[in-house]
Amino acid sequence: MSKPKTCIICGELADSAEHIFPAALGGRRTNRRIYCEVHNRLLGKLVTRLQRQLAMMNAALEVRPDREDGPKPFMFESGGAKYKLLGADIELDLPPPFDPKLVGEGGKYPMMATDRETLQRWIAHNQSAEWTFKIEGAGTIQQHIQSERPTIHLNFGGVDFLQSVGYLALTSFAHFFPAQARQAGLDAFKDMLKLDLVANPEHWPAERVWWDGREPSSVVGDNPYEFGHVIAVGFCKTTYRAYAYIS
Repeated sequence: MSKPKTCIICGELADSAEHIFPAALGGRRTNRRIYCEVHNRLLGKLVTRLQRQLAMMNAALEVRPDREDGPKPFMFESGGAKYKLLGADIELDLPPPFDPKLVGEGGKYPMMATDRETLQRWIAHNQSAEWTFKIEGAGTIQQHIQSERPTIHLNFGGVDFLQSVGYLALTSFAHFFPAQARQAGLDAFKDMLKLDLVANPEHWPAERVWWDGREPSSVVGDNPYEFGHVIAVGFCKTTYRAYAYIS
């Protein structure tokens, strides 16, 4: 009978079912011997941070999260309207907010929407004690070409993002090198994962994780997949140093 594994952070029983690569980013493989339930849940906030920053790219590549039926679209606003991006397509999700200046004769308000459900959602977002709306009819289907591209604003990177990348590195390392992941030499790295770098970015230990700047193929070789990340982890028996590289 094999000996139960302990959490690499606190030493308690490791009985969680964490994904080696986050499920939200398409990971499928799991391991029940790395974290306890408490630390798997606490470190999950780092995965949420990765998911938020990579949401547009995951939608464009149509990455399907594990245990989901399909990829998650990326929602964004531009010019007051809300849009939905998935793959190479961008669709109008919700027209711009109600503008009283556009109300015409007889209280009619011109509205362009993709379907009736969208109109009903728009009404729910815009009706008030002063203004109520009723769908009277629909015109013929028309095609409109938008001359200006929607603008997407993204915040990407930062020390808090690198902290989340460090979590991916440690989880992958613990999967392949379970004994070494429980050694005291990695305690400083594990302590880094517990820092609140959103509130205190100045506490970032720059020697723990950093941007490399090289092309991934020069470090880990060519990626055999059209889309995907490459994670290389290792342990040197001579220097007793652990490393991880994430493309």
